[in-house]
Amino acid sequence: MIIGIAGTPGVGKTTATTLMKTEVIDLNKFAIEKGFVAGYDKERESFEIDTEKLRKELLTYEECVVEGHLAPFVSDVCIVLRCNPEIIRQRLSQKYPSTKVEENVLAEILDAQLIEAYERCEKVYEVDVSEMEPDEVASLLDRIVKLIREGKEIKKFSPGRINWMHYLQE
Repeated sequence: MIIGIAGTPGVGKTTATTLMKTEVIDLNKFAIEKGFVAGYDKERESFEIDTEKLRKELLTYEECVVEGHLAPFVSDVCIVLRCNPEIIRQRLSQKYPSTKVEENVLAEILDAQLIEAYERCEKVYEVDVSEMEPDEVASLLDRIVKLIREGKEIKKFSPGRINWMHYLQE
């Protein structure tokens, strides 16, 4: 089973997963190391990854936890981290051009990662991390992963409870 941790860039998934007790594979680094780069998108300043080859490689592991915005494309179960779009805007504006920032803010408002996970994964969980510190997110993710591994249902984090659509009107 592949358990994914996904979210729009800027939600804090990489920061939180580096603090987890559970071993987590960084999908971007893993894909590059394994040679699954299919190209480079200059406009978005990001690698294009062959997700079919990536998933095939991950399936050779008995079980693994992966992190990255590609997680919905390779996971059986996906935990989608969500964050207030204004917080994402603030975090990303320190590192990226405004067009990339706004593209990611809009993706968060429109539930892009959640929809990708819902369409591709067997089970999806959604967690609002807007008011949480990275260590709190890491601890929560460790607990959720443990429950998933035990085959338990986690109703508290069922998808569809987070709605950022009002940010489109601002």
